[in-house]
Amino acid sequence: MMEYLREVGSALVAEASTLSVEALDRQMNVIDGPKESPWPKNVGLLFFNETPDKFFPYTQIDVVWFPDGAGGDRFDEKIFKGPLARMKTRAD
Repeated sequence: MMEYLREVGSALVAEASTLSVEALDRQMNVIDGPKESPWPKNVGLLFFNETPDKFFPYTQIDVVWFPDGAGGDRFDEKIFKGPLARMKTRAD
């Protein structure tokens, strides 16, 4: 989460090191529920879980390149997996 906060230039970076994980999660609105039993929101699982495809099958970015053009028989494929922000950055 800290990596993401730094990447987007969030003002929360300065305060984050003094917060508990649960408090930071609540501040970022990625968990909900009572203090006794917090549960993750989908956005939290997509952005901050190393394997979001465990919760949302086929969560990945597929980039396909046809070197001979759209009608060609050859293609190269690259699959990006992981947290949503990391997938997007690597696929760019």
